[in-house]
Amino acid sequence: MEVLLDDRSVSAGVMFSDADLLGVPVRVVISPRGLKAGTAEVSKRDKSLQEKPALDQTADFVEALVREELQRLNARR
Repeated sequence: MEVLLDDRSVSAGVMFSDADLLGVPVRVVISPRGLKAGTAEVSKRDKSLQEKPALDQTADFVEALVREELQRLNARR
């Protein structure tokens, strides 16, 4: 997996738009509101998944998601 950290001083909408233009398949957002709630926001580019796992489970959640997607893609070959 590769991680693209967008810490620019622009609005979240600009960051999300740029991530879509780059083709980022999974987006993880850690916001002040999420930090307060102890969660992250994980979504797929096609919007078929939008979850809020606990912060301490986010890395495992994303890894499992990426593995599932790779298996699905490999099965289509």
